[in-house]
Amino acid sequence: MKTNTTVLLAVVLGGLVLGFFALQASPPSQSDALTPLSRQTADTTQDLITDKLGDVVKVSVVKKGQQPWLFEKKSREGEAGTAMWRMTSPFDVKVVSWEVDRFGRELGRLQYELSYEPGQEGAVSVADAGLEPPQATVTLTDADGKTVTVEIGNAVSQRETYVRLAGTGVICVGQSNLRTLFKSTPIEYRDRQVWNFSPEHAVRVEIEDRSSQSAPTSYVFAKDGSRWMIEAPVSARGTDKIAEMVTTISRLRVAKWHEDAKDRLAVYGLEPAALTIRVTVEEPAIVADDDDADSPPAPPTIVVYEFHVADRTPIGEVTQTYARVGEESVVATISKVVADKLRPNLSQWREMRITTADVDRATRIELTVEGASTTLVKKDDDWTFEGDGGAAEAVQATALLTAVKNLEAVVFVEVSSGDVSSFGLTPPRAEVRLTVPGVEGAERIAVGGYTDESTKRMVYVRRNDLMSIAKVRVATVEALLRSPSDYRDRTIFAIPAGTVQSVSLTASNRFTEDRVGLAFEREGDGWRMTVPVTAAVRSGRLDSLVKVLSSLRAEAIAADSGEATAYGLHAPAVSVKLTTETEESFDLSVTEHEGSYYAMRSGLPSIYAVDQSFYDRLFDEFRSEKVLAFDDTKVTRFSIRRGAQTHTFVREGEGWTYAAETDLPLDAAKVDNLLLQIRDLKTNRFVVHDGAETGAYGLGAPEYEVTVSIDGADPQVLLVSPRKSHVTTEPGYFASTKGQPGVYLLTADTLERIAVDLDTLEAR
Repeated sequence: MKTNTTVLLAVVLGGLVLGFFALQASPPSQSDALTPLSRQTADTTQDLITDKLGDVVKVSVVKKGQQPWLFEKKSREGEAGTAMWRMTSPFDVKVVSWEVDRFGRELGRLQYELSYEPGQEGAVSVADAGLEPPQATVTLTDADGKTVTVEIGNAVSQRETYVRLAGTGVICVGQSNLRTLFKSTPIEYRDRQVWNFSPEHAVRVEIEDRSSQSAPTSYVFAKDGSRWMIEAPVSARGTDKIAEMVTTISRLRVAKWHEDAKDRLAVYGLEPAALTIRVTVEEPAIVADDDDADSPPAPPTIVVYEFHVADRTPIGEVTQTYARVGEESVVATISKVVADKLRPNLSQWREMRITTADVDRATRIELTVEGASTTLVKKDDDWTFEGDGGAAEAVQATALLTAVKNLEAVVFVEVSSGDVSSFGLTPPRAEVRLTVPGVEGAERIAVGGYTDESTKRMVYVRRNDLMSIAKVRVATVEALLRSPSDYRDRTIFAIPAGTVQSVSLTASNRFTEDRVGLAFEREGDGWRMTVPVTAAVRSGRLDSLVKVLSSLRAEAIAADSGEATAYGLHAPAVSVKLTTETEESFDLSVTEHEGSYYAMRSGLPSIYAVDQSFYDRLFDEFRSEKVLAFDDTKVTRFSIRRGAQTHTFVREGEGWTYAAETDLPLDAAKVDNLLLQIRDLKTNRFVVHDGAETGAYGLGAPEYEVTVSIDGADPQVLLVSPRKSHVTTEPGYFASTKGQPGVYLLTADTLERIAVDLDTLEAR
């Protein structure tokens, strides 16, 4: 080893030794010193405030960089009892007392084990403790004027905080996380209960509603004894909803107090607000025990409470709405549910019902409309027609009772004499007489003429023989103006769909103008055509038809009874027969007559009005839409001829050859796709189902001839006529499959799928 290297190693080793001893001799860090010192003082826990205060009545809080928060406990002027805390600066508001009491409670019992005297070796510095200046200073003053000020610094841990009594230099490690002692802003201390008056002492409510795009609406509600009356915008008796609204106001609480933002009220939708609410409360005077009983009672104290509600919500808080109290500029949020209860709703707040009788319990309805009368009676929850005993439409009877129950007046007109002819009530357009158990006499509602013949927006309605006649919106009396026949049961069929075993349809053939009969029978989980030929069908479509037929209801009763000829049902467009597994059969005739659709079931007198969609469904194509059926993987040869040109393709191993030019390379995938297009050809309509003469449709000289060959089976051949359907609603070319009965249609778009383009099929 070289001498220089030896010297270098010796120097390094010496340095390491000196460094080791230097570290051993150095004083411990602040964190190292706290633990042994804390253990040494474990049995000397002390209170920070040893000279205890009495009842704390003033609290001053100064957070670093903020103006002081001042709280004072006192009774309200002229009142005895428990003193309450108020914030006097920077706001003069009532606060939640227990939240201010925390300052005296938490600091009064604050203890420490570890403390640092000024200049003590290893002591934390004032700056490091966050006490130069303090993070917060709290001054507590009791009822005797004794004062203690606590300076609060940085957190030591999750459960410890540096603190110091003002005027001393000792830094203590308080055993509490004092960061939770303070709220972020002074306004958060404000009591969230806005006020708490007795709702029964409220005598007047005024609401200015500016939420409409038009002019503001004023609402005025006044107490008359124990009942609320509406003075504006209409004059009427109020409902219990007004009392509920007043109770909501009396207990109003805000969800959160926000900033004092006088210059930003418009931003919050509060200048002007959507709603301004003023509640006048008459607080009775307090009677002292020593008051002279003979002296007149002291007048009540009148207080007006005002509140403003915006139509805006904080971003991301759709359940809250901005609000403010009186002329204050402090913005608050309240629950949107509460705000909605304050919004005027005359449909709920005014008592405008025509009758308050319990009409839902009616057992007899006597109905006269435009001179036609009928009577419905209720027995065992079923309504029937008095006289013939026919079933009534329970839904319609219930709807009539509900309409009577919900009838409400826009306004009442007082009649000074018994002459009501000018109201269209002699005779009325409609009259409903209800027999209600427990109610003497009949509850009678009469519908008169329009209040204005030009607008026809409202009608006159009279209850019994009262001289107050209501103006009622036309829409609300429509149920009272229905024809008596509308109460006939509209059920045409009510058969369990699963019990239907066969369906027969006889209808006009739009192509031949003959009538054609079709029959279908249930087969396992599906259906099969049995007449005029045996063929596969679209089982899902037939299931849908059976489901509709088995629970068929009319749109209306066209006539309780009458001549079928008057509705074109003497020669129906479609005749339907359903047969169940018990061999019970049901017949239905359906037709279109003068632009409407009617049906008549055998054995029932009514003629029913049905909708067009049901009528059109009877003309659906139920036979299977597949025109060819083969396994494309087993096809050995297929050809497509159009006019004089024929394209023939022969399978060679995994590919195809073109018969006319076997050396022409073909794209096997594209030829496979062409074959799939042939396999998937579908028709939307059969022209005839049986073995009709195909020559009549131009199929003797077809424009297209498609042949598909499979070894060991007869070729399948599709023929397409050059002739189009003459029925404009059923476009397409006549076509047939050799060996299969029937002629059907293939559209031009469908035929485009089997067009041969050698340029496309050729392999590149």
